[in-house]
Amino acid sequence: MDYKGSSPIFVFEDTIKLKLGEDGHIVTNQYSHVIFTVCLLNEKDEVLKSSNQYCILLYIEKEKYEYLSLAVSQIINELDEIKDGFKDCDDVICTVELFFSDDWKFMALNITGNKKVPNELHVMLQITDILFRCFFYQLMEDINQFKKSISILIEQEMHQIGLTHFQFYESKTKSKYNWTMLNGTEKLNVLENFEVFKFVSGERGKKMEFLWYKFLCLYLFLRQDHITNEEIDSFEQAAKSWILKFCEPTAEKSNRSANPAERPSEGDFLAPYISTTVH
Repeated sequence: MDYKGSSPIFVFEDTIKLKLGEDGHIVTNQYSHVIFTVCLLNEKDEVLKSSNQYCILLYIEKEKYEYLSLAVSQIINELDEIKDGFKDCDDVICTVELFFSDDWKFMALNITGNKKVPNELHVMLQITDILFRCFFYQLMEDINQFKKSISILIEQEMHQIGLTHFQFYESKTKSKYNWTMLNGTEKLNVLENFEVFKFVSGERGKKMEFLWYKFLCLYLFLRQDHITNEEIDSFEQAAKSWILKFCEPTAEKSNRSANPAERPSEGDFLAPYISTTVH
């Protein structure tokens, strides 16, 4: 069995829980880059770290079933060999449980007995990106003030909560700034500890803080080991209420542009990620 430091990842007779995931990026209208990864769910919250997501395939081609099934054929064969268990180097029989992200690409992984589960890490990463983008773009409405002082104050706040590498930098679009990409653990840190109301006051600030806090609660619920049917029903209602709150207009309007948190494109992009956790 593998060990990390003094704490074992799993002990004798534990089931090895492997979760396969993927993430893709459209490069042109003809090609995509798709990375297939595997992680060990036995590591619990440690799987949030990018260093514990292991690449098993980098696919560069059109996202078509025929091409994908050919590309992952070797992976299918290897998973077929271990899905019912295997013997390790000490002749100990290890049981294996396979999990797959709820994505159409895993249609290509035609393995009987697998479990498809919502990729809660992917959901968290995508939705926090939207929340942060709404927050930062709100502050960039006055780009000169943002450049002069607000960006510096945000960087200082990030440094205070331990993200000392966080910074803004000018994008090719002069009216916008980009910012340091954060991993899963760092994004949770921001959701939990960053004080939004210091930078956005009034109804908008209250709404943003509410959305950040409630989404953190929804995500932490998904991370629980044991969930009752009643809790699932409550979660479904809470998730739907969260989406409605995200999409509703605020009473305050900016003279420059509509509140970024109200933009239909953001709501349309966000809803599918929440819906995967509800269903």
